[in-house]
Amino acid sequence: MRESAAFLIEPIQVGHPTDYLLARIASRRRELVTDWFAIPESPLTPETKDSAHSQVWARGMSAALARAKMRQEFRWVYLQLDQGMRSTLAPLFLWFELRTILVSLRLRRGGEREVESIADLLSGSLLAKRVRQLLGDPAAGADDLADLLEAVAEPGRGLGALYRGQKGREYEELFLSLYLERTLRQSLHPVLREFFVAAADQMNLLTMAKLLRWQVEEPQPFIRGGTLATRQLEKVLKGGSLAGLAALLRPQPGPEGLAVLRDNPEHFLLSRLTRKVAKLGRDPLGVGRILAYLWDCTIKARNAGVVHHAAFLGEETLHAELIG
Repeated sequence: MRESAAFLIEPIQVGHPTDYLLARIASRRRELVTDWFAIPESPLTPETKDSAHSQVWARGMSAALARAKMRQEFRWVYLQLDQGMRSTLAPLFLWFELRTILVSLRLRRGGEREVESIADLLSGSLLAKRVRQLLGDPAAGADDLADLLEAVAEPGRGLGALYRGQKGREYEELFLSLYLERTLRQSLHPVLREFFVAAADQMNLLTMAKLLRWQVEEPQPFIRGGTLATRQLEKVLKGGSLAGLAALLRPQPGPEGLAVLRDNPEHFLLSRLTRKVAKLGRDPLGVGRILAYLWDCTIKARNAGVVHHAAFLGEETLHAELIG
């Protein structure tokens, strides 16, 4: 966990006892949106747009604003934690910050015109100052950025070479995979271990679903450390059957679930992971409840973006796309 903490900010404040924080989180969680169609279309005003609660998760807000508010809430939680809990949860906070790193790298490919966008993205980040400076420096070279990727994920596994070779999609996928594998080899809180195992399974199953759709049979570098052995995944891939993929799931999906798995695997598997996190949120000692709140904020930000970009599709179609 020290490796993860090294890439995150070190707050000056001591933080609060976990029981106090959980009470605050319970209050804030009650104000999160649960029904996107029961709130006004555009409730945001200059007075309410910076709120951290229900006004923020609004039908009329952009995906960028939704994610900014999510990061604001992540930062609030992180700064409230005491040192022990902050250390325990460091791998989780860094996991959520991986998207910040990857989006920053994508924006860098846009050149000078994206400098301001990168600065906005990094302004609410929990990444350590040295990491933010490197990502936001237009003059930073490929070697320095490649070294950063390897340090965060895992040294010596070819990630830096992919970045230097401008293999964008390949290094992003490998970056996430190696981080998960490295994290699962660490000593983790049991709740976090269950979450990261489930995350590895979700990514492997999503990769499998896409490969089956594209009818790709070649062996793939599946993530190690989940509940599904790589040999098992490769066997299903070779079989080329959606039914083989469904057989890996517990409980197995019915006809309706199988149709969603076929047509929208990302939604099916993300919903499945969300249910898993909800169960982990019953942890009475706090880690699971904090995880569940952060996950809720993530899903609300995603849903806000879906509603903003696809409102023209109608409520029935939107309901099928929302996670809840």
